[in-house]
Amino acid sequence: MKSKKDKPQRTARSIGRRLAVWTWAASRHSLSWLLRLFFILLFLIIVTLSYLHLVGLPAYFTDIFLDRMASQGYFLQIERLTLEIDRGLVARNARVFLSETAPEPFLEAEALAVAVNPLHAIRDRQLTPVLIIANGTLRAHLGNSDSKAREGSRALQMDHIHFRLSAADTGFTLREFSAELLGIQFRGRGTLYAAPKPAVPAEPVEPDAPPANPLHMAQEALQNSPDWLLRVVEQINLLSFKQPPTADFAFAAYPAHPEANEITLQFSARDGGQIRGVNFSRGELNLTWKNQQLDLSNLQIYKDAGFLGAAGQINLTNQVVALELRNTLPLNMFLDLMPLDIQSKARQIVADAHFPLQLEVNIGPAPLASAAEHLRGRLAFSKALIRDVPIDDLSISFERNGPDILVHNAVAQLGSEPYPSHMKIRNGRYNIPERRYEAHCSGTLNPHVL
Repeated sequence: MKSKKDKPQRTARSIGRRLAVWTWAASRHSLSWLLRLFFILLFLIIVTLSYLHLVGLPAYFTDIFLDRMASQGYFLQIERLTLEIDRGLVARNARVFLSETAPEPFLEAEALAVAVNPLHAIRDRQLTPVLIIANGTLRAHLGNSDSKAREGSRALQMDHIHFRLSAADTGFTLREFSAELLGIQFRGRGTLYAAPKPAVPAEPVEPDAPPANPLHMAQEALQNSPDWLLRVVEQINLLSFKQPPTADFAFAAYPAHPEANEITLQFSARDGGQIRGVNFSRGELNLTWKNQQLDLSNLQIYKDAGFLGAAGQINLTNQVVALELRNTLPLNMFLDLMPLDIQSKARQIVADAHFPLQLEVNIGPAPLASAAEHLRGRLAFSKALIRDVPIDDLSISFERNGPDILVHNAVAQLGSEPYPSHMKIRNGRYNIPERRYEAHCSGTLNPHVL
């Protein structure tokens, strides 16, 4: 028989069980509401992000954005402004003008985006903006209207621009770049390192002074392009290619220490093209700028079985140049690749330049100003008519040392059978200022060939 003392214990246990059941039911009910609220919020976030991604921000916010950009000197015309998770704030079908009254856009792009690198924001607590251009087109003019270059050669258009640039306190990093310019497909990357902050703080900038506008800086740089750049662009415009060649570049630029700048460029035209109307089957170019020295490690132009190749370097610190030139192209093709003044002088000597030519020339190392006075090489050709003298075969090794041109050894056959002339020349010397020539000659000579 249970005592009366057990009754309060049974009552307490009953109350505890009921309280536990109520607590579990309340927790389950609260959890279900929390889950409902979570999924409702998640659904609203997904719908909002989808709307901002597909439709874009309302026109009111877009106008505020455009007015704010115009106040900073960036005049934009866009179709809509969207917000994307992977690319941030995106302006669709954007047109960028250099001024408020400019009739034509400086840049057109399928998308202009500004994003923030989340890793830097979380890890370094630093906002690192990233500028993205997708499928853009840039139009510009080199030089001003007073430039001597032709109008067509000054006009530049860069198509299919894909660009990703990040900015930080350490500088600007070009993480991705590809574009088609002058018929060439450029691809590259690089970093522009910021100058170190001075130990002594600079004078404070007046708050009314506006920050520098990169678009205006780019416009001024294009208008003030040096004449040599205009000439380079004009020469490139004379090229045509069967398929767009590739030009891969990389750079590391230090504005505070320009002597430390490094640039590499690799150009390849594997399918060939034309240079001044001359067909070629393949072309290659490798350039490096490092330690104030320009290295041309490889320049080759191929045509059938012949080629023109060059390699060398120019040191701008001590103004010393060294260059190697190799050619197996026929003389007519070789001259077509040379400057016009060299072509005109050569054609005064050679009426018909359609004959095989082998040329090897080594220049320097010598001071840049007098490099043409320090060279050596070898020349060989055949089946030629030089100043009405038939040369069936010629091989000559030569050297230029200051005012003297030295002929170390030369073997020539003038005319052909049945009465050819055979000549050997050694220790030849021609003094340019005095126009005096001396040499040791031997062989047989048919006077009728002269």
